[in-house]
Amino acid sequence: VLFSYYKDSEGHTLFKQSTAMEPQILAGVRSCDLKAIYLMDIVFADGSKDIHYCQRREKTAIIAFDCLSPCDNQCFCQATHSLDFIQGADIFITPLSHSQCLLEILTAKGKQLVQTLTAAPCDNTAQLKQQERSQRPEPFGQQFVVPLEQLSQIIHSEQADTVYEHYAQRCFSCGTCNLVCPSCYCFDTRDDFALDGQSGEKTRHWDACMTAGFAEVAGGHIF
Repeated sequence: VLFSYYKDSEGHTLFKQSTAMEPQILAGVRSCDLKAIYLMDIVFADGSKDIHYCQRREKTAIIAFDCLSPCDNQCFCQATHSLDFIQGADIFITPLSHSQCLLEILTAKGKQLVQTLTAAPCDNTAQLKQQERSQRPEPFGQQFVVPLEQLSQIIHSEQADTVYEHYAQRCFSCGTCNLVCPSCYCFDTRDDFALDGQSGEKTRHWDACMTAGFAEVAGGHIF
């Protein structure tokens, strides 16, 4: 909900911004998603800040975990320089041997979360992390056949047209690829009117550019 609106006894329309967002914790976030959140922060804070996103982001604490093995056969975080990304985390946890964990407190918000936690201090953080990461498989997950820096040029080249055409013929426009993409940020807004006809809410919903009606305008035209 972005804001609500209603008419008073004199027929004037009044607006009230939504402030009901409660503090929340995202636990178990991996480095690849940390980088995606970092990119979202840039998008929604660039230029005129999106106050609705920024308010929710401010009330969100993130507890992230280090990846010491690929999560599945399709993992490609190393190829996209997302492996070991820690920016945006309030607490970063690295699993150690003997059922121990290394907790790095990165922000004041993270420090507040562990106020009542009893744990032994660590003075060799970098050494312990390097020791665990040295046991990772190499290469780590899927790799691209070309460097990441060249992908943008390839994607926009004429040679990529046949690849796009191949997948476009199989596409059902269900939007699933958008919904699981961590850096898709398109949204739609709509008015939800109450039955009394005097009040309602303006709400925002995630949207997907791969759905058929995403770019539809008046007259049924889709560019």
